[in-house]
Amino acid sequence: TLDTQVAERIEKAKAEFQNKLVSPLQKLHLDPTAVDLETTQDRLIARYRLAGRQQLSAHTPRPQAPGDSLLSVQVHETALNNALEHLRLAGRKIELHELFKEMTTRFENQAIPVPDDLPDGVFVTFADHDPVRIDCQDGRLRIRIHLKELSITNNRKTFKNLIVTGYYK
Repeated sequence: TLDTQVAERIEKAKAEFQNKLVSPLQKLHLDPTAVDLETTQDRLIARYRLAGRQQLSAHTPRPQAPGDSLLSVQVHETALNNALEHLRLAGRKIELHELFKEMTTRFENQAIPVPDDLPDGVFVTFADHDPVRIDCQDGRLRIRIHLKELSITNNRKTFKNLIVTGYYK
């Protein structure tokens, strides 16, 4: 009975891991590849390369997690930027509602209703190079969105060459 229950739970965990992590990464053409797998008496250590076949990725080992941690995940900024590159936003013009639908469907595997406060008739044209970029700076995550153009159809306003930067800690 114990073996059966353990096997069922392992299968359920494998399916969730596949559906919630591996499949979305593969949709972005990021191939999670094991670089190093190691066990000690106290730890299970797994290092993965997260990049497309033609992309660079970090190659140095990360610092070891605190000894009392149950789980530690460290993500290098190259993994995030590799994922952003596969969104194929460079040079693209899209209406804001459509962009919201596309991104939520891509990352959530389900449609999420467009928020009521998202304005109608707003089109964004992303920059041709590095339209969205993430880097780690001073203990914070910095995201930069570079738009070639932002146009609002209902009042015929157009803004060119915008860079929006946000910081998260």
